[in-house]
Amino acid sequence: MTVEREFLSWDEPLLPAAARRLAAESGRGGRIDAGALIVALPGARAGRRLLELLAGEAERTGRFLVPPRIVTAGALPERLYEPARPLASDALCRHAWIRVLREAPAAETAAVFPHLPERDDLAGLHELARILLRARREVGWAGLDLDAVAARLGAGAADGRDDRRRWNALAGMERRWRAVLERAGRVDRDDARRRALAAPTGDTAGGAVGGVWLLGVAELPPAVGGLLERLDVPVRALVHAPPELADAFDPLGCIRPAAWHDAEVPLDDGVLAVCDRPSDQADEVVRSLAALAEDRAPEEITIGVLDEDLVPYIRQRLDACGIPARHAPGTPLPTTGPWRLLAALADYLDGRTWPAAAALLRHPDAAAWIDAVDAPRVADEFFERHVPARVALGALQGRRAEALDRLLGALEERADLARLAGSRALSAWMPALLAPLREAYAAAARAPRAEPNRVALEACVTLRDAADELHALPPEADPDCGAHIALRLLLAECTGETVPPAADAEAVELVGWLEAHLDDAPILLLAGANEPHLPESVRGDPLLPDSLRSRLGIEDDARRRARDAYRLRAILASRPAVRVIAGRRGAEGDPLRPSRLLFAADGPTAARRVLRFAGSGVDAATPPGGAAAATPPVEAGTHAAPGDDEFRLPPETEIEAPPLPVPFPVTHFRKFLADPYQWALEVGLGLRDASDEARELDGGSLGSVAHAVLAAFGSGREAASTEPPEIAGRLDVLLDAEARRRFGPGAAGAVAVQVEQLRQRLHAFARWQAEWAAAGWRIVAVEASTPPGGVPLEVDGTPFPLAGRIDRIDRNEKTGEWAVLDYKTGDGAGGPGPDHYKSSSRTRTATWTNLQLPLYRHILPRIEGLADVPGGPPGPGDDVRLGYVLLPREIAQVGAAIADWDDAMLADALEAARAAVRHLRTDRTFAFARSPALRPHDPFARLYGAGVLATGTGDEAGDDPGEDEADA
Repeated sequence: MTVEREFLSWDEPLLPAAARRLAAESGRGGRIDAGALIVALPGARAGRRLLELLAGEAERTGRFLVPPRIVTAGALPERLYEPARPLASDALCRHAWIRVLREAPAAETAAVFPHLPERDDLAGLHELARILLRARREVGWAGLDLDAVAARLGAGAADGRDDRRRWNALAGMERRWRAVLERAGRVDRDDARRRALAAPTGDTAGGAVGGVWLLGVAELPPAVGGLLERLDVPVRALVHAPPELADAFDPLGCIRPAAWHDAEVPLDDGVLAVCDRPSDQADEVVRSLAALAEDRAPEEITIGVLDEDLVPYIRQRLDACGIPARHAPGTPLPTTGPWRLLAALADYLDGRTWPAAAALLRHPDAAAWIDAVDAPRVADEFFERHVPARVALGALQGRRAEALDRLLGALEERADLARLAGSRALSAWMPALLAPLREAYAAAARAPRAEPNRVALEACVTLRDAADELHALPPEADPDCGAHIALRLLLAECTGETVPPAADAEAVELVGWLEAHLDDAPILLLAGANEPHLPESVRGDPLLPDSLRSRLGIEDDARRRARDAYRLRAILASRPAVRVIAGRRGAEGDPLRPSRLLFAADGPTAARRVLRFAGSGVDAATPPGGAAAATPPVEAGTHAAPGDDEFRLPPETEIEAPPLPVPFPVTHFRKFLADPYQWALEVGLGLRDASDEARELDGGSLGSVAHAVLAAFGSGREAASTEPPEIAGRLDVLLDAEARRRFGPGAAGAVAVQVEQLRQRLHAFARWQAEWAAAGWRIVAVEASTPPGGVPLEVDGTPFPLAGRIDRIDRNEKTGEWAVLDYKTGDGAGGPGPDHYKSSSRTRTATWTNLQLPLYRHILPRIEGLADVPGGPPGPGDDVRLGYVLLPREIAQVGAAIADWDDAMLADALEAARAAVRHLRTDRTFAFARSPALRPHDPFARLYGAGVLATGTGDEAGDDPGEDEADA
């Protein structure tokens, strides 16, 4: 091998100069013929850009281009030798490790992993296999295997003593792992490289190589140098550095870590910006673009995002300013629709739990199987009533259960889930697992250019490729499993994959740190210049801590620091404009460590930067001319300025008045009096709180169960009993029946406990009911409703129809009195007085906040079903008690709470109702009024930024759970 190092000045980016050099060296008349060359670069993006630049050179000079074979430095070794056997795929390597872990003696695995997953937990073992393969690749970088590591520790210093037992166990498992691959007729990549190095010199692929060029390759595995030495072809290393730094690079153009470890990084103070939070860093990106790139084309600007957590902040700010952005690393596969669909399907097949069923029903791409528009509503309604832990077709009755059964039945039939039952070899599962994807994304395949469809189809291709690798597993590494395990193993095989973004010439590129050095845009912004992103660092490696890495001579933090110091220095020297942006705090307010490379300077400079990081606010970079940039690179008034946000709370500051419900439910007055805007959200826009995160009944659901039981009790003969045991026995029967009907066998575990807690309340109610009946009171109506047209309330000469349903109406056989009673099951339920009006000791006045019971008194004479009651229905002048039957957690408080309102107060309540009706009739918009007051149990508090204070009471909004639509 003959190696020629060529230093290309870092007065400009490397790739344009390298493309010119390569074109000049490969010029053959009317051709640029580099077809016999292998060109290695640090990353694939740099390779694509080099090809673009070569094509540009060919077009500029009018020559025909025969491009070189462009590879990443990591893939270069496999171009330099012919393995004796086919290389094992990474999937085969991982599954060979799974087999070894399943078969290894417990004492051996315990030396490596204190807590090994169960042998049937293939997904858990897959994660350990990933760790083992990664460790083997890391040590393979230095030409070692696990057995060599164990040998070095056995002969090493005392600090390796505790690791010797672990690595001896790993070496033994590695030998069995290698045997699995050999039986499968495959060889591991690192083993093949070592064997190629030990083989006679002629056993290489050098005959097919005309030369090797290394472009900007700052580090190479030692084994690659050995393979290059065996080639009888020239090797040229283009080094991005001035010739006077030649001693800082080895013969292959890679950095000498010792030369760069303590090197100063000439970073001017004006280039550095220090910000508080991620949003401030995103704002600084926009400010820097305003100062540096106002007249630049998008391809002349690159934003290097060192901390991936900053990407959404930066994209949001750029979007708000009308600047399109393209995130070069792409969309992580686990965030795509196909991945999430298969993950939800795996969870559903694994026990058909409710969260998994809900995820499937709510997945937008499930439209190929079910009515996806209606599915979220059906799922919400089913959960709110039944609180299931798992689902089974036909297990429950009622319209909500029947609607869910229809959806799940269609899903199981259309996705052909019956074929996913049983157990079979992992490889045999793959065709069946891809079938649901084919149907789910058939429509996307018919319109592949639409961006959402493109992302979905690219994700499907990646999943298909991973399935192909698993389908090719040999019997030696092909375990039997169920479909849900096979799906999880398929997903695990491509966890780190991404879907590349679509090409967009008008977009600013967002790239990672690896791509930043070889990017050739003249304007480069680097955001997230904090540890452990700059320099890159690996923390918490379970097998290879940094101290062990250093002893083994593999990549450690010191080597990474040296490499990244070189890259940062090259970036700063080769661009006309660079901004480096660092943060003080993360998204959660946690402190961030500044990059140590920012302090690789003389003492006074380092001291100034310490003070800058110790400050607060935004310490912006200084643009040319010395003035701080303050405006974004867009016309004033067109887009949001830095620090602003196009998102406003609430989303709608005013809501048009919705058509009033006719007749108007009396329970609506509480919501309207408390907050007309929130009432309009619920009634006008139809918004409601919906979640299936609960694992127990909330206050409203528990109240609904109690109301159903008490309504059934009020219609039976035991309602007139004066014997507590008889009443309690009847309530027990009704409660058990309601629990079976509503929840079935698949309810969440806490539901059974809550049912028993409700039973204790009902037993206390039985004691009160017996005393109440002994005093002459009889239940004459339950769930009694107004006529279909409602009951009019005269307001300024125009009737306003009211609707209501009263939980219970009683009549005293001895006195002739009437009682209108409403059941309240909230833990903190109080009497009707505090629940209906708020008194002020200062003004000695009371304000009605709830009109439910007074309006019940108003509609009582027209309630249906009272005509047959002796002496009824009650007239306006009859004596009627208004109150609650309380069933709170405190058993001693169970009983009636009767209001002490006189006729004047009831008349005042009707006037309050008329005033509210006038408001409803005349005001056509409802404006949001931000209030500092907390809003207990407000389901929309997070929507418009109000505080929330949970008090743990039951009937949160004051509505009567008994007024919910019956599930019949």
